[in-house]
Amino acid sequence: MLCAMAVRSESLSKSSVMTGKVTEGSPLRAECTEMQQYNTAPAVNARRQSPRLLPANCTCIKLSIMDHGQIKKEVIRVLDALPERFRRHLVNLEIVVEKRPSEKLLRSEGLDPRGDTLYGLYQGVPLPDRSTFAAPILPDKITIFSQPLLEDFPDPEELVEEIRLTVIHEIAHFFGMDDDDIEDLGY
Repeated sequence: MLCAMAVRSESLSKSSVMTGKVTEGSPLRAECTEMQQYNTAPAVNARRQSPRLLPANCTCIKLSIMDHGQIKKEVIRVLDALPERFRRHLVNLEIVVEKRPSEKLLRSEGLDPRGDTLYGLYQGVPLPDRSTFAAPILPDKITIFSQPLLEDFPDPEELVEEIRLTVIHEIAHFFGMDDDDIEDLGY
């Protein structure tokens, strides 16, 4: 049986849903059995979470409390936290957040749209490859894809960390690093 439990607390502006398979002896099982009634609607008591009873054989799913707009804000937060010595070089660079990569884009990157996805993509001419004699070029572009991130990182803390890693990874490409160099640095 698949079920979801929406919970609202004072600190969350959106509903959060728990994750994990409920099994005998698990913390979720204990939490579920203490609940007094089954209801999939969000609890409305802002002072104290109203517990909900879930059937013993249900599987709970955790959905992140972040959405596309909040991912945009998190990307901005990551950019603002970059040291000034790097931020000052982020000129002629557009950073956008889109929902998901197109199948055509995935194929152009050598990925299979049926099983592969991207969290981020850098498109442009890396800084070390630019010439001072070349004509002005269009802005480089870093795209962060929100849906794959939301789907693959339902835990909010893990999602925030993956957004940070993805943004830094794509900025490293802008500075001329390849995937092996970036991986060696832990990004």
